[in-house]
Formats: sequence, structure tokens, C-alpha cells
Amino acid sequence: MQARGSLAALARLLATAEPSTGGPAALLVRSLCNVCPTIGASTAAARPSAFAASHRQWQQGGNGCAHGWTALRQFSSGKQAVNEDAVIMEAVEDTLRPRVLRFFAFFMICGAGIKVLPIVAAQAVGNCLALLDAQQPFMVKAGCSRLQLLMRLEAGRQKAVEEGAARKLLRLMQRPDVEQGVIDYALSAISMLAGCDEGLQALAEAGGIAALEAWLAGVQRSPVTEDAMDSVQQLLAVLSTA
Repeated sequence: MQARGSLAALARLLATAEPSTGGPAALLVRSLCNVCPTIGASTAAARPSAFAASHRQWQQGGNGCAHGWTALRQFSSGKQAVNEDAVIMEAVEDTLRPRVLRFFAFFMICGAGIKVLPIVAAQAVGNCLALLDAQQPFMVKAGCSRLQLLMRLEAGRQKAVEEGAARKLLRLMQRPDVEQGVIDYALSAISMLAGCDEGLQALAEAGGIAALEAWLAGVQRSPVTEDAMDSVQQLLAVLSTA
């Protein structure tokens, strides 16, 4: 209702204006007529002759009218551009917000994992060492493989040294019925344990040099045992200099 009353008021204002009127009010009303066709229709219905004359005067009004229309059109386009920029910025913010939240969540999870992982690894070393006493070769291989993985962490290596991993691994190599595949897994774990000073000291105290030399003397070189013999020789060289 208020919008209709405003349109009627503007129509009456233009209808009462003479064709020769060139004041700011008449120019503003004529500009609004061009912008909003509803105003023009209301004015034409109120006074057709005055509307036609005013419209012709507007078309032939010279630079003043042209500048007024240009300014009004620039204002309208600028307002539309501002609204479009606001919509674009809001859309970009809505798109980036979940990505930022996911990044911080991932960062917090990684930080918690870095703190918890050494503790979990240290607690799992005992279970891996218990598998070395199993009779099934696949369980022994699983224990050696998991132990090697856990000893990649410093906490896992320290726990392995404390739990006597060097003594158990060397005892595993001295079994008479052990398979060559188990020997390979045990040597990999021994090499990982020898990567730190505490591990070297534990291997030396457990008689690592004597155990490795005994195994090397009792095995024949073949394509199956060649890699294992090379690993043992490297371990002996490291242990002799420790």
C-alpha cells in the first residue's frame, strides 16, 4: 500500500509539471519514469498530454538531462556490482570455512597421534617378543616383522632393549629347526636394534658376536642364504667396533 501511494504521488507530481519545467524535481521524476515503467504508466494514465510533452522534453533536454540519466545509471550499476561482490565474498567464505575447520581438526589429530604413538609402540613390544617363542613359523615371522616396525621409533627401541629383545633374537637364530625365512626376519630385527647405541651394547652383552659367528660357521653359502650371510658379516663388523 505504501509503495502504491508513493507511485501515485510521483505520478501526480509529473502530471502537474508543465512541459517547460526544467527544475531538479521534474528531472528527478522523469528519471524515475525511465527507471521504473510503473511510474510512467501511472503518469500517462493521469495526464497523457503532459506526460507525452514531458517525455519529449526529457529526450531533447540536452546535456543536463543526459548527465542526470548517466549518473543515475552508474549509481544503479555500481550498487548492483557491490551486491554481486558481497554475494561472491559470502560464497567464498562459506566454501573456505569447512576447509579451514578440517585442516585444524587434522592438525589436532596428528598432534595427538604423535604424542600417543610412542606410548602404544612401547606397550606393544612385549607382545611381539612373546611371539618369538611360538612354534609356528608364521607367528614368529609376524613377531619379528612387527618388532622391526615398532623399533623405528625411539621409544620402541628403548623398550625392546629393556625387554631383552637382543637375547631373544639371538636365541632364535640358534634354534636347530628354524627356517631360513625366520632367520631373515630375525636378522632384519637385529639390524634395526643395532641402529642405536643401547641396542649395540645389548647385543654385545648378550653374546651377539659369538652367536652370529656360530651361525655363520654352520651354514653353507647358497642363493637362499647368501643375503643372510652378508647381513651377518655386516653385523659382526659393526659389533666388533662397538
